[in-house]
This record gives sequence, C-alpha cells and structure tokens, in this order.
Amino acid sequence: MKIIYDWFLYTELIIAVPIFILLMFIRAPYGKFTLKKWGPAINPKAGWFIMELPAVLIPLYFFLHSGRITNPYSLLFIAVWELHYFQRTFIYPFRLSSGSHGMPIAILVFSGFFNLINGTINGYGVFTLGGIGGTTADIIRIIFGCLIFFSGFIINLHSDHILRNLRAPGESGYKIPQEGLFRYVCSPNYLGEIIEWTGWAVMTLTPASAAFLLFTAANLVPRAVANLRWYRSEFPDFPPARKAIIPGIL
Repeated sequence: MKIIYDWFLYTELIIAVPIFILLMFIRAPYGKFTLKKWGPAINPKAGWFIMELPAVLIPLYFFLHSGRITNPYSLLFIAVWELHYFQRTFIYPFRLSSGSHGMPIAILVFSGFFNLINGTINGYGVFTLGGIGGTTADIIRIIFGCLIFFSGFIINLHSDHILRNLRAPGESGYKIPQEGLFRYVCSPNYLGEIIEWTGWAVMTLTPASAAFLLFTAANLVPRAVANLRWYRSEFPDFPPARKAIIPGIL
C-alpha cells in the first residue's frame, strides 16, 4: 500500500502546477462554461454524487482499518473530512436547480479519478501514516486548524446559499451576487474551500494534506479568475473593485 500511496502522492503534487497553468488558459467545462464539444453530458445531480462518493468512502475505509478508531484526534479528523464530503455528496448536488447545466462525462471521469487518488492519499496518509501526538503544541495546532477549517466551511456554505437564491422560481439567466463576501470577490465559495483545506493541512500536518491544498488552489484559483473575466464581459455594471478570490489582492 505504501508504494501506491507514494505514486498517488507524487502524481498529485506533480500535476498541480501544469493543471494551474492549463486552467489559466482553458476554462474547465462545467457550470456556465459547459461546452457541447466536451462530449455527452449527464444530469449534474447524478454527476456530482458519483464523482464525490469515492472521497466519502475511501478515507472512511482507512479510518476504520487504522486501529485508531477510538483515538480522539483520528475521530476529529474523520469527522471534519466526512462533514465536508457528506455535504458535497449527499446534500449539495440535490439542491442544484433543475435548470443547471449538464456535467460532461469527461469532467465526471477526471474528477472521480482525482477523488479516488486524493481520498487514498489522505485516508492512508492521515489515518495510517500520520503521527497522532498529544503534546500541548499538537493540541494548539489542531484547534487552530479546526477553527480555520470551519471558517472556510461556513464561507463555502453561505456563498452557495446566496448563489442558489439569486433567481426567483421560474427565472433563468445569471445575475451579479451582491451579498456576503460576494461584495469583495466573485468566487467566495472557492475561497472558502481553499480555507477549509488550509485548516485540514494545519490540523493533520501530513504530505497528503499539503498536496491536497496545493491541488485545490491550482484548480480553484484559475476558475475564480475565469469567473471574474466572465462577469466583467457579461455585465458592464460589474463592480470594478471586486476581485476574483482574495479580497483586495487577486
């Protein structure tokens, strides 16, 4: 298993940089950027559920077989991980509007494969290889990381809530979000997710969690930049001071 873990870990680390560069020039084809040329699409609710499910099941498997199921730190780590992915797999997809764009099968396959890799390296890296310390410094770090994670989780949920409620029943098309952190950046939901996995990396302090944070930023920062460009091109009255993902900076 250690060999598979190493291969998966190095793969995630190595591809993060080219993924970042590629996505700065090519918009990932989901949501409002969906294109027919990317091939057949499926119902987005089914697509989200299928592609996120490995991230629920694989780390849970490693936790249950770790011999650490009564360790309070491991219990906290799996609870935090599953909180995010339970929401992302079993709640978020089924709250998408009926008019949401279909998900290209290519995106489903790529994202599902990523979740398989990432779920494996975080499950094995955190629950099998990760050190479970009990020093005062460990406790302070874990509490600090947990606070960071939940700050990002709340930002993510609140931003998704604002987006879901932009349209009145029966309405279509896009509007400029004006509430919450949308006043400062056009993709606070992505900012929230990056903050979440920063907290996870601080809490667990493993190469796996660091690789996940790096890949998350490499994927979401270009997406946020693309969103900002799109809003500016589609809405002449888009607030000029609003940034892509980091208030006042980017």
